[in-house]
Amino acid sequence: MLIVALPVTTNAQYTGGATVPQEIFTVNIDEILGSYGLGENDRIVRVNLGSVITVNNPLVIMGSGVDVMEREGFGIYTAASPVDPAMVLDDGTRTFMGQSIEEFDLIVVGGPDHNAYTKELLERGIITYGTTDVKMPGLVIEMASLPNGHKVLVVGDVAGYPYHKKDLPLNGILPEKYAGVAAVFFGMGLGLLGTISSLNSYFSSLWDKIWTFIWGYLTSHASEAASEKETEARKIKVAKTKKAIIMGYSGKEIVAAIASALLFGIAFVIADRLSLAPINIMVYILTGGIALAAHDFAHRLVAYLMKIDSEFQFWGVGTVIMLLTSWLFGLAFAQPGRFLIEKSDMQPRKLALITLAGPAISLVLSILFLPLVFFGGILAQIGMLGFSMNLVTVVYNLMPFVPMDGKAIFDWSKLFWALVFVPITLFFLVMTFFVLG
Repeated sequence: MLIVALPVTTNAQYTGGATVPQEIFTVNIDEILGSYGLGENDRIVRVNLGSVITVNNPLVIMGSGVDVMEREGFGIYTAASPVDPAMVLDDGTRTFMGQSIEEFDLIVVGGPDHNAYTKELLERGIITYGTTDVKMPGLVIEMASLPNGHKVLVVGDVAGYPYHKKDLPLNGILPEKYAGVAAVFFGMGLGLLGTISSLNSYFSSLWDKIWTFIWGYLTSHASEAASEKETEARKIKVAKTKKAIIMGYSGKEIVAAIASALLFGIAFVIADRLSLAPINIMVYILTGGIALAAHDFAHRLVAYLMKIDSEFQFWGVGTVIMLLTSWLFGLAFAQPGRFLIEKSDMQPRKLALITLAGPAISLVLSILFLPLVFFGGILAQIGMLGFSMNLVTVVYNLMPFVPMDGKAIFDWSKLFWALVFVPITLFFLVMTFFVLG
């Protein structure tokens, strides 16, 4: 983040002494930004000020938490018009020459996280910048008035302000604190729509049109082929004669699993609004691969023990829901792969046990990843990611819609499904939005 300290010019130089200085400082905001090569579109927010500001008898309140760049910037831009060191106070000082600092106009350097006085002004409602913009800014410059009429000009990093944590398309429309909940209901709604489409020809046609539009919008190619494949996939049965390559997985399944892991990791990178740096991609894809592989392996192991044919498939609709929720709401609520089993003549209880195995192992993994959050650094990132990915996998798969695992459990015992789904979903919401959010 960037804090631009203020270049000032003085109409009268203060040379010290026992009396209060009489000075007028002129601050040209456009020159400040221009000297840094910044403009109106460079994540700068101005509040209640124009291009040129004048302040009388100003004191500079330097944040004790400012970084090297902030402090050096202040020095560079006051070099032409020196500021008497006696006029530069730290953010713990509240009096100057026997008077309250608020008996002077103030220039405050540092946002709420870097300057204790800025934080105090924010808490008192003196400075008012809040979540008013769609994009997350980097720098906030605000002019406000103290209760006695003196001016206070605050220039600081956005950290500490109630700003957007993520740059979401719906910022300014949907309060960000509700974005995660919206993602859950949006994902569930599209999942339900997909189920309805398989039961009704009209809705099936409508869903295919929606699917084609969304996929085409996200990828700009192959929408017709993707729609046809998805339509065929809803009718497909697990092949009993597939050629296994390793651990019972066919080549097609291995490709689908790799593609799913890549997309799952990328979706979380999009959701967290991270750069596509190699380390981010590697950590996210590896963690996503572990989450999906463990979930599917649990299904396969139980199915194998029961001598039931099964198959892992790439799932187009799930991919679209996942990418949409990542982009719109900052929460990847879906997954790009699905597990199918041969259901003919199978007892509902056996089917429920096979489908329950995946969410169960994902829940265990999410709990195992959680302690890493408290170690800090890369381990904390992996812990948060592993916890989130696996818990999303649990909740999404327990939905009682085709082809989710929850459908078989729901058909076998609605009470058992509710006893599993409701508390886990509540746990997911609490942890995601209140504890770790």
